[in-house]
Amino acid sequence: MSKRVVAAMFAVVVSVGLAWSQDADKVLLRYKWQIGERAEWVVNSEMTGTVVTQDLTKAPPEETVTSISSTTTVPVYQTVEAVDEQGNGTISYQMGLIEVDWEAADGTVQHIVMDPVAKTMTVNGETTPTPPGTMPFGDEPMRMVVSPRGRVLESKMPAAMEQLFGTGGLSPTQAFDMMQSRQMELPEQPIGVGYTWTQTSAITTSTPPGEAEQGGGDPEPPPFSFAAAYTLMGFETVAGVECAQIETVGALDMTEAFQISQSTEQADLTIAAGPSHISLRGFVYFDPAAGRMVKTEMDMIMNSRQHVQGEAKTPEGPQGVDMEATSDSMRMHTVVMLKLE
Repeated sequence: MSKRVVAAMFAVVVSVGLAWSQDADKVLLRYKWQIGERAEWVVNSEMTGTVVTQDLTKAPPEETVTSISSTTTVPVYQTVEAVDEQGNGTISYQMGLIEVDWEAADGTVQHIVMDPVAKTMTVNGETTPTPPGTMPFGDEPMRMVVSPRGRVLESKMPAAMEQLFGTGGLSPTQAFDMMQSRQMELPEQPIGVGYTWTQTSAITTSTPPGEAEQGGGDPEPPPFSFAAAYTLMGFETVAGVECAQIETVGALDMTEAFQISQSTEQADLTIAAGPSHISLRGFVYFDPAAGRMVKTEMDMIMNSRQHVQGEAKTPEGPQGVDMEATSDSMRMHTVVMLKLE
């Protein structure tokens, strides 16, 4: 989806939002945080696509094309730790056991189970060392302060994630903001069926220390942006709860790569992630009476690039690593469901 297409799409949806009919049946959408409230979310994702890998240490580069499919299931535990006078909630999130079923076109099948708290991983039942950065949350929750309209006012990353992102040009706070920028902000006023509102955000990264002094370029390049349009389509009963059905159409763009450095007993690597583009469309189901989200269902199409360079440590001695992986039109379908009692 080009920037011109995205711009045209938003011009259309904004005009539709301005022309919605003055329906007497309007609803005010607000989060109603309650101190001590606990909730469990179940996240299910299905992904299919093709990854093209090039080994740039070979001349000419050796190319491998791999079709893959995977399903991922993970529970996320949410706790409201505090609520201030303005109704802003301090929310903590802790991931549970992550299960991944992964299959490649060559017949390779893997069942992967990761425990973020115990920091363990098994592949097809056998204990396996966890690759660096695969479980940055660990036993420490991530926290956000969220307004009744859904705006993220403050955020605090786990220390392990700070260490992971802090090794590259992306600061911990910026990295966390990137992940949370897609959280839907609710309209200021009561709305009726057909009402459309939009949301945009831009995250800038910092040049790694020393680069700016060495003429490394713009100290605040703008590599990441998010834009979405939301429309109240009507009301639908989900798991016995009447919810506002909100259609979501949007796009995420990271126009420049950011780098992460990783050093382990097996290798010293620099990973450049990006540029990348994600188009998304789906629905959010919000319970106005309880003031909470009940379900989201989203389809995404992803294009991304990753370049890994460095040195692997082998019994035969150091071995150079220079690999580039690209994915085009990787498709993901994700359903996030509140586990109701």
